[in-house]
Amino acid sequence: MPDHRRIESGFDLDVLESVERVYDLISTGFVLFSGKVKREIFEFANISRSERSPVSWLRQLFKRDQPTTERWRVLQIEVTSRCSLRCTFCPNKSLGKNWIHGDLPWSVFSDCIAPHLARFDLAYLQGWGEPLLHPQLWEMIRATKDAGCRVGFTTCGSALDETNGARLLDECIDILSISFAGATPSVHESLRVGSDFRKLAANVERIARLKKSRVIARSDPERSEAESKDRDEAISKSRGGDCFAATRLAMTLPIIELHFLMMRSNIHELPEFVRLASSIGADEVVATNVAYAPTREIEALRVFAESPDPRHLALIGEAEREAKRRGITFRAYPLAMDANILECDAQPTETAYVNHLGQVAPCVYLGLPIRERAPRFFQGQERPVAPVNFGSSCLDLIAAMQGAGRAQFSGAFRSRKVSAYSALALSAASGASEQTRLPDPPSPCRYCYKMYGI
Repeated sequence: MPDHRRIESGFDLDVLESVERVYDLISTGFVLFSGKVKREIFEFANISRSERSPVSWLRQLFKRDQPTTERWRVLQIEVTSRCSLRCTFCPNKSLGKNWIHGDLPWSVFSDCIAPHLARFDLAYLQGWGEPLLHPQLWEMIRATKDAGCRVGFTTCGSALDETNGARLLDECIDILSISFAGATPSVHESLRVGSDFRKLAANVERIARLKKSRVIARSDPERSEAESKDRDEAISKSRGGDCFAATRLAMTLPIIELHFLMMRSNIHELPEFVRLASSIGADEVVATNVAYAPTREIEALRVFAESPDPRHLALIGEAEREAKRRGITFRAYPLAMDANILECDAQPTETAYVNHLGQVAPCVYLGLPIRERAPRFFQGQERPVAPVNFGSSCLDLIAAMQGAGRAQFSGAFRSRKVSAYSALALSAASGASEQTRLPDPPSPCRYCYKMYGI
């Protein structure tokens, strides 16, 4: 891992005195970095002039990527690798006997993971399976909330019946993501085999309606003082503090996200899906990509490319306009591959993934619960990948987070950022515009589509 302090102090004074020009260079597109690199660095340039002295600005730039031993952003926990659906694009089914089906033992969660949850901002209780199949999911949610940690998960939605929907609100889940693959029964059910589209949409609508009714009930002047006090205290405990603030926040929870997996066979329904999401009460639509392809057939489903199909881009544009008209948040992952991404959006330098075997990995793609190397296709070529294991959460989760394996893995990303930031500062000093070749990401990431921003 690079020594950021040494790199910072090694800059020539003339270069340091020129760093302030970076703000203007980025905003005008003078430096030839990708848009995402510019946006990331622009975040640091966009501060008040009093804080934008050359040395302090550059110091902020480097300090952001120094590892912390105190707290991390996200811990994603695969509570189960089992699922009742047979989705055509999921490795759960396509990897066959290589796949290890199972649940994270409650003892591993309660004894080895829960004691450390206070070090994470968000615990996301989902991997490659359906979380609602785990018999102790609600106990896991309660333990996570008791640790003062936000909690969320992604579900196929089949088990979101009236009882589970009410319990989600009772437990003050922060994020509920529900997976779709179409805006009509025929398209959705052909891709998410075993899913009932109409039942799924009805489940979402019921939860949204119940969430809204609780907001109304909370503001009802006829509600007894005792009822209000009991409810407020329960919410406050689940949120760990200020009763009024906790209650106000809980009234808006969970955030209901509908995820639409963009593929060649369904992207034409994306604008209509935005209309559907709005009509059934969702808060947000997220259009995602097929980032991992264990077979050639699955890779052929993807819509992203080095030069995306203009028709696909137009459909995303139409979906964005529809979302704006209807007042619903819409986010679509890029369709254009970008080789200059400093770190993928999984942000493995700030997060970690624990699969149901208890193995600590950088992300869900490198923590597959498999018996041997996983097949992976990238740009038509087979690029198999072995799982990355930083250590066992059963032994010591924090030791795995702070160990040499993760430090080396994260160091490759920090080297990319240091190279980009350094080149940007040098460009500001010299006035020259040059394309920088970034150091390679960790070897398991080199043939992952997430490293291309999709």
